[in-house]
Amino acid sequence: MLYFCCITGEDMKKAICFALLLCGLASCRMLDVASIDYLEPADITFPPEVRRVGVVNNVVSDSLLEKGGKPSFHEGTAAVCGDGRVLAEELAAGIASANYFDLVVICDSALRQGDRLPREQRLGGSEVRRLSSDLGVDLILSVDRVDLSAERGLAYYPDYPSPVPTLDAKVHALLRLYLPARETPMATLAGTDSLYWAGSWEVDTTMVRDASAYVAQAFLHRLLPVWKETGRYYYAGGCVEMRDAAVCVKEDDWEGACRLWKNLYEGKNARFRMYAAYNIAVYHEVGDDLEQAKTWLEKALEIASKDLELDSEGEPVALTPDYRLMASYYAHLESRLSERYKLDIQMERFSE
Repeated sequence: MLYFCCITGEDMKKAICFALLLCGLASCRMLDVASIDYLEPADITFPPEVRRVGVVNNVVSDSLLEKGGKPSFHEGTAAVCGDGRVLAEELAAGIASANYFDLVVICDSALRQGDRLPREQRLGGSEVRRLSSDLGVDLILSVDRVDLSAERGLAYYPDYPSPVPTLDAKVHALLRLYLPARETPMATLAGTDSLYWAGSWEVDTTMVRDASAYVAQAFLHRLLPVWKETGRYYYAGGCVEMRDAAVCVKEDDWEGACRLWKNLYEGKNARFRMYAAYNIAVYHEVGDDLEQAKTWLEKALEIASKDLELDSEGEPVALTPDYRLMASYYAHLESRLSERYKLDIQMERFSE
């Protein structure tokens, strides 16, 4: 028995679109993500002779909170003096744990205990030399200011019977770095971070301590080189070799994956040669060979550029998805290469 069905013009259009979509999905490239770690340079480059660092608290404590008082809010906002001792301790602990310097000394008792009002004050040259001599250090890191601006608000949660009081706080801190041989600071660092508390509209000493400790992380990433984890796309499908190489990457066998990609690059299929060259660039970045990574990425871009449609002036009319991916990766490699010289100087102390 034969069955016939009638397909209208609109249904025919839908069927054709669906078929084209299936064909596109079947032929599209497959991307996966590999996690890589690399060292990022700090904002500050210390002289090589700086081996011992002293961290001092140069902030006046908030006597109001210490005596059990509460800061006054004006139109829902209050300004509160932070805890310089806590910030100094967090900075000293973070610097010490990084093992970047030979010695880290903490002087968390306030240098200006006699001051009655919070105010910012730099250390003088003679004071820096005295502190350096007393602590036996080559550089003084002074916590000069830490303040909180707290704003009251309300949060609404599903299935909760009433609004919840909240405090949104911005923590502002200021650090200065002093060398004994200089009369002025070597560098001044300002940082801001945000915190959020739910359940109360009152600022207490615990909140101030937590906020003062939290803002230390914003400075540690600027003072010391830090490891950064990120993801890199790589081509993982389309043929047996690409799929086998992707298995090698999952098993952390980058050498095995690279051998398969190089075999593909020696082949005649331009698309897989492009994918292989790009993946080999990722392989070299994982090995921290940025120059080779850039070289292989340029090979991939050269092949990808042949698929671009150009206008009468030779400029691309539109970029393909592959070209966009590779161009974005190229910009990141350029940025890393520009910072490499700075990082090498910062890590030179370990070459000894």
